[in-house]
Amino acid sequence: MEKKIQVGGTPPVYWEGQSGMMGVFLSPTYATDQNIYLTYAEPGDYGGGLTLARAKLTLSQGQPAGPFASPARLEHLEVLWRQLPKGKGGQEGAQIAFAPDGKSLFLTVGDRQRFTPAQDPNQPEGKILHLTLDGQTLAR
Repeated sequence: MEKKIQVGGTPPVYWEGQSGMMGVFLSPTYATDQNIYLTYAEPGDYGGGLTLARAKLTLSQGQPAGPFASPARLEHLEVLWRQLPKGKGGQEGAQIAFAPDGKSLFLTVGDRQRFTPAQDPNQPEGKILHLTLDGQTLAR
């Protein structure tokens, strides 16, 4: 039987409408590095923006102390890519797929109902970005 547990150290998330915590993805080398990738809507002054982050998932042995303590925790959270400007409306996208060689990833970025930038090849809205595992753009 599966048991749900709360994970500590999660980043602040803007959750409204179609926004929120979008995805949790294991690193291609999770067995050795315990890295996970998160996609979520990061809060801003007016809504949220798609964010790709990487963190290390640590699992404690035994029972953690305190009523709100968790046996699982995200540590060393690092934002790798963020959509700017942030704002309300539309779908952020937020799915990733790792390249077969395990050295890069593809990130979907929704159009956010911003149709003009979605048609501009130099803007990320409505695109699939090819990024290194540390968030650097490889190709457009």
